[in-house]
Amino acid sequence: MMETQEQKKAQALIPKAVEFIEGATGFVAIETQMIEYIIQSELDKALADINHTELPIELETYIVRRACGTFIHLNAKEILGSDGAQVAKSIRMGDTSIDLGGTTDEDRLRALIGELTQEDRRLLACYRRIRW
Repeated sequence: MMETQEQKKAQALIPKAVEFIEGATGFVAIETQMIEYIIQSELDKALADINHTELPIELETYIVRRACGTFIHLNAKEILGSDGAQVAKSIRMGDTSIDLGGTTDEDRLRALIGELTQEDRRLLACYRRIRW
């Protein structure tokens, strides 16, 4: 089976997502197949929204951020239940910094999920092409 350009892009983003999730939550039992599926899903949604066939490089961190948020949301119970889970209080990804409120790991995890899964319609609008 031949891989499409989108599938190659999704696979290239997996290490970035894994690194982010491990750094933000300390959770290391990450299923890369699940991450790949989530990244591909986010990639498909973004490409449909902006009417492109290839993802502009500037949107890679957007896709990784949304995929990480979805993965963390789906695995919140395991992340909070794992030994020594320490949800970060502040995260930096590229030129974006996220400061999380909350006193417990669960509060910070909820805040992290909210920040990461937030859809940025204005960012996508910058890359949108008109459909004919």
